[in-house]
Amino acid sequence: MKTPPTPREPSARITQKVTVKNVEPDHDVMLLIAYRLETNEETKPHQITVSPVIIDYDIFSMIELVEARDNRMTAAGGLWFGNYETPTILSKQGKAKKRQGKKLELSYGRKESEKKDYNEDTNFGKLKRIPHPNLQAFLIKHCESSLPADSSNCEESHE
Repeated sequence: MKTPPTPREPSARITQKVTVKNVEPDHDVMLLIAYRLETNEETKPHQITVSPVIIDYDIFSMIELVEARDNRMTAAGGLWFGNYETPTILSKQGKAKKRQGKKLELSYGRKESEKKDYNEDTNFGKLKRIPHPNLQAFLIKHCESSLPADSSNCEESHE
């Protein structure tokens, strides 16, 4: 398998379309599966095949994950725009204005170059960034076996 030239953060996520508006707290859960690719024993000569083998799983309350995700965003100064339509984070300009005690404009852009106080959060909902203790424990437990060359991506990053 080809390795990217720079370290990558896993991008599995709970998308912005999953919100407190549409999660049914008593029914909705996330099933998270850890798997390993194993070589099949019954292969033809000169042909290697692999199959995914489930090695662990856990079930998480979706409302707990969504609330943890959203609380992390708002604790960092981010906002939802619309009725839970667009998650945003403070831009560099917005952070500077906040430090100076200036009023922030309630508009957002997609990039820093748009000079808005908020930017759309393009990393929103990545599982690695959701500060839910049981989720993080599961990810850390299985991360080390998935990144043999570099386990630095296994550390928690939900500050």
